Amino acid sequence: MIKYLLQLYLFRFLGGLFLFFRAFIYKIVGMNYEYFSDICRIYRVIDIKIFSDLLMKIINPIMTYNMTHDNNLILNWFFKSKRFRILTNKYGFDDPDKFDIMFNVLIVKGSSENEKGVIIIKFADVFEIFLTLFDISKVLEKFYIVLEMSWTGSCDPCYLMYCNNKNKIFVQTPEKKDYDFLKKLNSSIVPVNLGPGDWVDTDLFYTPDNVVKIYDVSMVAHWGKIKNHKYLFKALKKINRPVNVLLIGFPWGHRTKEDIIKEYTKIIGSKKNINLEIYEKLDHSTLKDYLSKAKMQLLLTTREGANKAIPEGLFLNIPAIVYNKNIGGIKGKINEQTGILSSFSKLHKNIEYMMDNYQHFKPAEYISKTSGYKNSTKILNTIIKETSQKDGLNWTTDIVEKVNSPFLKIKNADIDQFNFDYELLKQFRL
Repeated sequence: MIKYLLQLYLFRFLGGLFLFFRAFIYKIVGMNYEYFSDICRIYRVIDIKIFSDLLMKIINPIMTYNMTHDNNLILNWFFKSKRFRILTNKYGFDDPDKFDIMFNVLIVKGSSENEKGVIIIKFADVFEIFLTLFDISKVLEKFYIVLEMSWTGSCDPCYLMYCNNKNKIFVQTPEKKDYDFLKKLNSSIVPVNLGPGDWVDTDLFYTPDNVVKIYDVSMVAHWGKIKNHKYLFKALKKINRPVNVLLIGFPWGHRTKEDIIKEYTKIIGSKKNINLEIYEKLDHSTLKDYLSKAKMQLLLTTREGANKAIPEGLFLNIPAIVYNKNIGGIKGKINEQTGILSSFSKLHKNIEYMMDNYQHFKPAEYISKTSGYKNSTKILNTIIKETSQKDGLNWTTDIVEKVNSPFLKIKNADIDQFNFDYELLKQFRL
């Protein structure tokens, strides 16, 4: 219901007014972090020009302050907030009863006395948690930090808290709107046109030989409502030919495999032409084996960070049908070689077209030139290296290759070479 209402201008406008009112109540009572979070939320979610223009008049002076002072105003507010207290109590470093963030923190270049290392951090929540555990000013003296977005919307305190007047921060932003927002801030944040879906392990996901296509349609997505399985089922209901469907996912948002089956049964009814197979919690290798047998893959979300399953499928030479209003960066990978952008109303027609014409698409040929961990490592390394050299800093060693599988992982290198750097990082704990 909320997702539908957000499409209505009047609802968004009234929602924006409510958040404005609440933000300034927070400001009056001294809850500055909550105030700024609401300001960012209006810009990120409401998407109305009159609000956006006004909000930039609030955000820009704050970012200018951060670039002209030795402390970040937003970060100071964060340290005094309820959010900081919650995260401090909930997450830890060595306590086995607390969530360990370090598998989402990856060192890809070691530091030395005369040269900075590079740390990649993944997931928005971890960006905040990292700031509760480490003295960020000391970390930035020894390392460049790369934030890998997990959700669309870069007007968010979890990114802007990293801005400072001494060190560049790199943010992977696959969605153009997010990239443009960070660019126009004129801050120490350097947007990079990469996302989680650009770090596919191409040694695992590659075009297989002589595979038999037994599935007409596939969809890799958790069982949450935001993945919009219902629109797939509604499209299948309109198709009167045999269709073999593969769903791969895992529980999410209190929804399970059983909820998907109930939704399917409610929408499809007693149609006999649909053969549905559902698999849960597959490891990457098994997922690849199943997915490679599909003629097409679908992504039907309206908004997300940067889908990894679609690029993995493209490397398997599986064309994709993506919702044409999806926000999150994946649409930039869909073209006449890789697939189709489709509305929900025409989804059934595009599925049937793809069933008959999937062999005419050449997704692996296109994606292998533009994405994958090797290409993305080169792109990120070049941007950091050029930035470092512009700032008059040394750069004699490149970053090592990494993949998302699904978490951050070093590829073709020994992670033990960074043991000293991980120990050094621990010295900067708060």
